[in-house]
Amino acid sequence: YGRSIFWESQPNSGQSAAVNHGFSRSAGNMVVCLGADDRLHPRAIERLSERLRASQTACVAYPDFRLIDERGQTVRHISAPTYDQRRLIANFQCLPGPGALICRDAWERCGGWSCRFRQIPDLDFFFRLSLVGPFLRVSECLADFRVHSGSTTYRPSTAEMAAEPTDLVNRFFARTNLPIEVRKWERESRGHALALSAFLYSSAGHGSDALAGLTRAVLTNPMGLLSRVFLVHLFRSLANIRRHLFRT
Repeated sequence: YGRSIFWESQPNSGQSAAVNHGFSRSAGNMVVCLGADDRLHPRAIERLSERLRASQTACVAYPDFRLIDERGQTVRHISAPTYDQRRLIANFQCLPGPGALICRDAWERCGGWSCRFRQIPDLDFFFRLSLVGPFLRVSECLADFRVHSGSTTYRPSTAEMAAEPTDLVNRFFARTNLPIEVRKWERESRGHALALSAFLYSSAGHGSDALAGLTRAVLTNPMGLLSRVFLVHLFRSLANIRRHLFRT
């Protein structure tokens, strides 16, 4: 590829700083961030860019993907959820996976990745990006997400990282430019954020904080008990707490 590709390194300042630096060195009108362990399929950029160009409103196109193991073998196929802003914000659910292709002007308008977050910087970014325009799901398997114990996604959390979901909600709903419809989702979003925070606390071995978070989550949004995402965080938190108790 000659000069079309270049590589550089910088002192480790976290994922968000690396992503923002890579964006600052890019020149195209579309950009994709690819995790170190993840892969794009041969026609991924072609197919995603075609769909993004054809759309009159979308600011990002994201594909279905495969989970792969350490050897690159397929674990299972993942059908990415169809875009729904309420599902993203109220359910606190990151809809795009690996391979999301983003319009450069939309990236610039929403301000890039925040270095404030180390556990959920992508979710914070997509919350803000959804205020710029809708997302487009491309129902083709065009990327791979590698699953292994050493990846950042599967490392045990810390107390500082566990506090990020509620921090994200506080900062997002403090914005003065939120549409009225989006602002109505604050209670649901806060309840799901507390449930995720509880799971992260349980992963970090902070059982009392996890139980307190789960209690606050139910009190904040009792209807969350009908949400699959909420229940997953609940049961995974309780499983972690039980495991840590038996270890001690």
